[in-house]
Amino acid sequence: MRIVENCDRTILDHDVFLREYKSFIDFLNTNDAKIILTSGFWKHVGDEDIEKAAKERNYPFIALGDLGEDDEMKAIGLFEHSGVANHPGDKGMQAIAERIFALLADLPQE
Repeated sequence: MRIVENCDRTILDHDVFLREYKSFIDFLNTNDAKIILTSGFWKHVGDEDIEKAAKERNYPFIALGDLGEDDEMKAIGLFEHSGVANHPGDKGMQAIAERIFALLADLPQE
């Protein structure tokens, strides 16, 4: 699950975020899905809560925050709007996918 990027970092209450984050996972997990949690593409104050939720529930966790610090991972130069251009570009999306698929490859098969 990748969700933290759109959470307001200036008003984040860690206790509320963690409780509601886990509640949202439970809401979405109607068929015992395989769950993988990731941090944000950009470092976010909620990342530590997501990692805590992963540890508490024994879910795999993938850190991605370093990608958002590398301009080569962004769409800079492809979009006039700087906010859009700072989102993952093709290289950033590829790096995210590679980290997720590497983890999937290491999970036990049922």
